[in-house]
Amino acid sequence: MMCTQVLPESYELYGDFRPGRFKKAIWAVSLVALVILFASYSLFYKWASLIRPGFQPTESLHFEISFERLWSILIVLVLLLVIFILHELIHAFCLWIYTGKRPVIRVSLKGGGALYVRLPSWYLARNAFLVVNLAPVCLITLVGFLLMFVIEQSGLGLLIFCLAVHLAGATGDLVSSVFIFLQPSSVYLTTDGMIYAKGSESMPHWIQKLRSFLLLALDRLK
Repeated sequence: MMCTQVLPESYELYGDFRPGRFKKAIWAVSLVALVILFASYSLFYKWASLIRPGFQPTESLHFEISFERLWSILIVLVLLLVIFILHELIHAFCLWIYTGKRPVIRVSLKGGGALYVRLPSWYLARNAFLVVNLAPVCLITLVGFLLMFVIEQSGLGLLIFCLAVHLAGATGDLVSSVFIFLQPSSVYLTTDGMIYAKGSESMPHWIQKLRSFLLLALDRLK
């Protein structure tokens, strides 16, 4: 059973990992996002240079204010907005595929603003939740890689930048997916961060150790 609205009686609350409980986590996630931003930009740039030998980066940066430069910045911001809306729509589509119910896309103005998807009163099995969590990152990154083969060279730099920013912006999905993967396969999760489990399930020793380390880190981020 990949998803349900009624948990079996043997399941009990295993953990409350709603983002609002970890007020210091925004700083840790932001630090990881910076690392991902620079690392992914370097990776995408090397990939573009490999498949498009004529690709050259911008030789220098100019900071003068002009209408053309402001217009370019606006285009970049609009493209990023479209990408992140698409990201959430992929989350929502995957939830709809699993449950047949239409999720809710909400907007938060906290922490600089964010879009997120919720599906109240539904419980997803661990593996289904991982698919929902990682589908946008995998699909958008894959499409970006493929676009590098056909896009005009003048647009490669913009594409690389947008892909790197998107990957950095998805740090929360990536980090939470690692944590979810370390949970027993029998657990159920809600889209707002609650985890339910049935008793104890044997896990490899290294997973137990890593999970204990992450739980300790989360306790310090409250």
